[in-house]
Amino acid sequence: MIVFCCFALLITICCALHCPRNVPYFSTAACVPNPSLSQPRCPHGYRCRPAKESADSKDVFFICCDSSDMQVADYFLEAQISPQFVPQIPFTILRSAVLLDQKSGQRVIVEEFDGEISGADRVVNDSASYDRLDFVQFEREIDPNAGRFLHFLVARGVLTRPTQIQMYYDYPNFGADWTNVTEMDNRLRRGFIEFTTNETVVQQQFYRDMFIILSFRTEEPLGASRDAETQLDRVLETTNGDLSRLLSHEHFGNRLGAPIGGFFFHLTSRGTVFGKRKDNPNNFAPATSLTIFTAISLPIGFILFV
Repeated sequence: MIVFCCFALLITICCALHCPRNVPYFSTAACVPNPSLSQPRCPHGYRCRPAKESADSKDVFFICCDSSDMQVADYFLEAQISPQFVPQIPFTILRSAVLLDQKSGQRVIVEEFDGEISGADRVVNDSASYDRLDFVQFEREIDPNAGRFLHFLVARGVLTRPTQIQMYYDYPNFGADWTNVTEMDNRLRRGFIEFTTNETVVQQQFYRDMFIILSFRTEEPLGASRDAETQLDRVLETTNGDLSRLLSHEHFGNRLGAPIGGFFFHLTSRGTVFGKRKDNPNNFAPATSLTIFTAISLPIGFILFV
């Protein structure tokens, strides 16, 4: 059972807690995993990580633990991305990525792994949704002898629905530490497929989505056959936005293998790639009642507990 503290800034957990691998913690005050831009974050060098009273304890508390020793696997496992959504953990973390909004031409640079990025403060009243991957930078050069073609998968809204999955494939590996994904070159055959589930989101001023970017390399191009794009489209439709099913599919995941690089972050923007619906006013009263009840009952429960 995961124990979340609703008084993150006021309550300190009064028990001996142990961070992963017994690394130091900043304090035992509860923190918020994956905080939004408006929520408090752990100090520099610390991260909101799961802690337990003992190794066999079922209760998990989130506190600010030292993050200096974290490996790629720690990030993906603690964020519950692997193995639930990405069965094979990437070998390395991507250094940076750039997203492009096709309509406006605006770009947002993502350099902080698991960061909270705002694309909503670029132009007032814009509707940029940042719907394309523009640029990817690796931690180091990619040896062409280890795979002649690079592929990039972008999953948006992975942990919730709706979901969008894009695949940029068959980019020749020239041994550089970066790839310009949107650069046009008629001499090189490259492919792109996209699938968006049909669920809608409530219309609002800002939209916050989680992004997962994975890079792969193969010796042979995915689009070697004439009907390759049709086959890939069919796989995307069959798996219906389920990233885990897609990466485990015999005609897709098995060909790609384990990701050579991975990146995930949250982006807040004024636009969205998903269909929108107006909120139902009838849901306002029950939600308000529940909020009032929660606001009253939690302090009472806390007083009784103390």
